[in-house]
Amino acid sequence: MKAFTKCVLTVLIFSTTKIYAQDVPKGLELMEIVKVAEAYRTAPDLSFDINFTYADSTTPTAITEQVAGSYKIHDGKYWGIIDSIEFLQGVQYNMAVYHQDSVIVITNRQEYTSVLQLPLMDSLFREANISDISVINLNDSTRALRILFNGQSPYHSYELEYDMSTYRIRQVKYYLADMAADKPGTSGVVCVTMYFTNYSEKLISDDEFRESKFVFRFADEVKLQPAYADFRLMMNYEKEN
Repeated sequence: MKAFTKCVLTVLIFSTTKIYAQDVPKGLELMEIVKVAEAYRTAPDLSFDINFTYADSTTPTAITEQVAGSYKIHDGKYWGIIDSIEFLQGVQYNMAVYHQDSVIVITNRQEYTSVLQLPLMDSLFREANISDISVINLNDSTRALRILFNGQSPYHSYELEYDMSTYRIRQVKYYLADMAADKPGTSGVVCVTMYFTNYSEKLISDDEFRESKFVFRFADEVKLQPAYADFRLMMNYEKEN
């Protein structure tokens, strides 16, 4: 049954688009990933919306859940919100604010934003999970980076479509082992699709990325602002020497 499911997933991924020859030579696929990540990391001002859809892998067009999100990037900092979870990378660290659970998590700043969803630049992740990476031209303006995973990975396949001139993402689709695989009538594999829309380079105020909206420092300790006094603060932050 697992082999059949994997076969169905492969057919679904490769039957949805026309097949073109690989225009990015083998061995240079990671450079494309770097260029996509850099397009976001170095953007002076960039905002966009993301719409997430979830479906069972056997019926990927039958949406079971939908979540909307927005991102703003400005001078090495970013802010985002997905459903009720707010993300912020300010001057000092990264923050995730779980409004529904009343939790704020603080971690070290990351080099790249999380738009790629997978740690594709992590060599250990690639070695443990990925069996093949390819990049093809879908048309004159769009490329697709496709990843096939080995049988040990929770991921089955991943496809990222992006503008070949701006390296901005248009769509991401991946198949992932469902945490609720024992649900009746499901295949155990979920199809997640992310649509990136409404790109804008309009100037964004630096106030959008202030960590002090949520926390402040007092006597070398991080404290919650009064508006978030009922939240639980979780620190996973290593101080620089």
